[in-house]
Amino acid sequence: MSLSARLFVAVALGLLAAPARAESKTEFTIAALAGYAEEFHTLDTGALNRYGYGLGARAGVSTYDVYAGLAFIHGFGTHESATGPGVTYEARYRTTLVAPELGWDLRLGRWFRVRPYLSAAMRFAYGYTSVQGVTVDDNNTGIAAVPGTVAMVRLGDMFAGLDARMMLTRVDAPRSWVPGVFATVGWGF
Repeated sequence: MSLSARLFVAVALGLLAAPARAESKTEFTIAALAGYAEEFHTLDTGALNRYGYGLGARAGVSTYDVYAGLAFIHGFGTHESATGPGVTYEARYRTTLVAPELGWDLRLGRWFRVRPYLSAAMRFAYGYTSVQGVTVDDNNTGIAAVPGTVAMVRLGDMFAGLDARMMLTRVDAPRSWVPGVFATVGWGF
């Protein structure tokens, strides 16, 4: 057998005999989220941002680097009002998301982890506009596709990082897209 064939066999046997990674155990995580999301439309409708600053939580499980979880985010949205001679105006918009997530943990060394994920979020949008005491409600519910990525630094059982996401939804006539960035802090056990 030639030297290159012996080397190939030795490397192949070494890879086959390598022990399983210690990181492939099952891990449960819980995390808090805080950040900002801005709503954009394919047509400029002049609508108020339903998302804005938001808070949320995420819980999930990773097994063999496959992540499955559930996220909840509430966007405080926008509130504006004005009073003029004989006229009053008020508008308030906000959104709540409940989103099952499926992702893949990519380990970059001992302390760093990147998790691309895809989510199908249930979106509950609440809003109203009031002019001279006449109020029109603008509440709706829909499903949104949410691709995103979480980059985190692990410090023992604790982790901190950033979650960048893009929510794609149909609000009314125009389609909208909602990029957001959230800081995350959590614990794995």
